[in-house]
Amino acid sequence: MPVILTFYRNFLVPCSVVSIANCVYVFLAGGYLYILGTLGLKVFTTLAIGLYYHLAHRNQLYFFNNLGFSATRLYTVSFLIDIVSWLIACFLILTFHDLNI
Repeated sequence: MPVILTFYRNFLVPCSVVSIANCVYVFLAGGYLYILGTLGLKVFTTLAIGLYYHLAHRNQLYFFNNLGFSATRLYTVSFLIDIVSWLIACFLILTFHDLNI
């Protein structure tokens, strides 16, 4: 898992910016249905960031391949980490929004 987190660190800043922007939108809209609407945008931007990284930094994947991690596994787990953390953040934000804290 630490190797995958090392790989995910490359995506952390751009994906966090997109996640925060989507969470702010969900908070301002104030509804759980808006999570479904922004999920498509989140998936698209995460895939676009992954594609950019794959095309621009292809030579860095050799390091992870030598450790026994395929590119498909790295991208899949990184994508899942990003989407799950975003969903948790959205649900926490809406829970606190509903409690009027």
